[in-house]
Amino acid sequence: MQRSSTLFASALLVACAPKGSFDGKLLDPLTRAGRADVTVVLQSPTNPTPSCMEIEVVTDADGHFLAEGLCANGDYSITFRDKTLLLQDMDPIPGGVLSTGMVEVMAWSLPPGDGLWSFDGSEWIKLRTIAAIGSATIWKTDEKVTYPDTLPTRVVHIPKTKWLVFGGDRFVMRHEFLPLIRSERRRFGSPAAPEPSEPWWYCGVEFKSDTVFERKPAKIDASKARQLKQGSANLHYIAGDGVPTGHYVMYGERDKRLYMVNMGDPIPAPGAE
Repeated sequence: MQRSSTLFASALLVACAPKGSFDGKLLDPLTRAGRADVTVVLQSPTNPTPSCMEIEVVTDADGHFLAEGLCANGDYSITFRDKTLLLQDMDPIPGGVLSTGMVEVMAWSLPPGDGLWSFDGSEWIKLRTIAAIGSATIWKTDEKVTYPDTLPTRVVHIPKTKWLVFGGDRFVMRHEFLPLIRSERRRFGSPAAPEPSEPWWYCGVEFKSDTVFERKPAKIDASKARQLKQGSANLHYIAGDGVPTGHYVMYGERDKRLYMVNMGDPIPAPGAE
């Protein structure tokens, strides 16, 4: 009899455990507009009460949502039924705690697949490689410099109002993002096998002379770039004005071709000069 009373009391405590809430607004971080009609799922997979493990709510026309019934004894995380959205990192939501104010929740758009993309907030355009990669030994050194083997007359423009987006874990991890820098005539190779060059453009290398040079990374404004990684999803956004105006190249260590874009203000393509 005593055991039955104890079980009943335990069940009553679970049933009467305090329930919390979360008041949120789902936003597009690029436009700050609310995301409407998105099913937001709050999950607490280790919660001891099965009915508390998952709570769904749909955002209204302004992106607002109120999730109620968040049980104690477990924290909650947010995910979406729409798999084209990726949550920006946020702290876990404690269960059993009533909301004291609305919290902004950022949901980034995922591109339709891996690769390099241009994004204006609504339309995704996949970019293609534009030139073969050449390589030369810097004069009287063991250092190498890479360059586009041909200079295109047209280059994709990413204006200040758009974004360059790297999508996919493998693509993001293996591609460098470098400024394309013009140089006057240079000599490459060695005195035994010289390789003269006409004025050309080089990947991330600024020449002062044939033997004096500096490797230049892309100067990315951290406030205008965002990298998000969750599980197998990896996303890198760079705003059109997130770097100084110029031409930039992207390529991997073993690639045979490179991508090229004009970031910021429009400027002539390297082959159009």
